[in-house]
Amino acid sequence: MAKIIATTGMITKGKLGDLVFYQWNGMNLVRCNASNFKDRKSKEQMVCRNAFGTVGKLYSTFKSAIRLNWKGVHKTPTSLFYKLNRDCIRKTETGFEIVYEKILLTNYEFRNLDGLVYEVKSEEIIFSWNKDHFLESKYTVVCAVYSKNLRRVFSTEVGRSSQRAVIPIPPDSGEVVTYCFGWKKSE
Repeated sequence: MAKIIATTGMITKGKLGDLVFYQWNGMNLVRCNASNFKDRKSKEQMVCRNAFGTVGKLYSTFKSAIRLNWKGVHKTPTSLFYKLNRDCIRKTETGFEIVYEKILLTNYEFRNLDGLVYEVKSEEIIFSWNKDHFLESKYTVVCAVYSKNLRRVFSTEVGRSSQRAVIPIPPDSGEVVTYCFGWKKSE
């Protein structure tokens, strides 16, 4: 059975046989329907799907702190995030282990912050760095804290010239992993 929706302007959506009509970025496109995998429930397929799903959940968790230049490089920011962080996920007997300390939140060329230190207090984390010559407003610093207990990210973005960022965290945050990078906003 074919179901095709045609409206004014010739926008077509639906399936006809093994053809799929859809709209993407304002363009009307047609593709073949994906074929069925012969062994879609194989062990290798399931491991690959679960790894990609784990990275997808990480992307959702860290989204507020991620700064990616993905246009023209990848089809989606999630696929670029997967490429940058696939080595941070290790398969174990019971699932996957994530090495949070190695997660990359940006692919922009960023400059290290001279003298970067952070202080963990009961309800806040204070990041500070030395003054440098990157004082224009387009130079910013993204600071983020991941709480392993809460599985949440708390982040802020401040001007690089401010030399300080404070992130309030709940008292029951437990073990935290910090991320901090300076980058230049696109013009």
